[in-house]
Amino acid sequence: MRKVFSDVSKALNVPFTSAQGREREDIVRRRLAKGPAIFMAPSGRIPRALADNQGVTIIHMIRDPRDVLLSGLDYHKTHTPTPRSPERFLHEPREEFGGLTYQQKLRATKTRLGQLKFEMSRRHGLTVRQMLNWDYTNPRSIEWRYEDLMDDHDGAMFQDAMRVIGYSQVQRRVMINAFRRNSLFGNAGCQPQTDAHITSGQTSRWKTEFSAKFAHLYETQFGHALRQLGYEHDASWVERLR
Repeated sequence: MRKVFSDVSKALNVPFTSAQGREREDIVRRRLAKGPAIFMAPSGRIPRALADNQGVTIIHMIRDPRDVLLSGLDYHKTHTPTPRSPERFLHEPREEFGGLTYQQKLRATKTRLGQLKFEMSRRHGLTVRQMLNWDYTNPRSIEWRYEDLMDDHDGAMFQDAMRVIGYSQVQRRVMINAFRRNSLFGNAGCQPQTDAHITSGQTSRWKTEFSAKFAHLYETQFGHALRQLGYEHDASWVERLR
């Protein structure tokens, strides 16, 4: 969605900035004092200046944690640091890894199963906790699921959210055009991806990429999260992979 809202900000002449990390708190407050703005926070942590501001509407999106694991693993293996996306935790040597970085340790793990176990026991747990700890009762938060958005081929879900936020019909027309240009199922789906976080727009990758053995391990550790987030009703999904 970064590309969508970056495009929207240019079309509407509204500032677009990152709201990621505690160090952004003062920047966000100063930006809000100047007028309307669009903020992007890639994780479930947002500055208090946004969370506590009654004039701010939040769009919060989650994805099936099993697909998050696969996408995160691919991203962490291939990420190259940039000023916009430093991801320092991937590239700092760690004593626990014998001086290797997170990425080097991940790459040094030879098997796909081993890499999945490593990622699941490390960064993935933090991501899942952020999804579980989110306040889904917040009346100022519009809740999206990645899977629903991928099925929103006419942009109805996106348009409805922009209407609720208060954008005019003319503004919404500009925004839906940006959405279609940058969506994975629209024009952007036919072009090489430039967002390193996006390795595939496919949903339910886990159905073909999880082995029955790994599915059992995942259910043991994160089955409660799948049920709390509404992605499964019980543990029977593991049996369907056998």
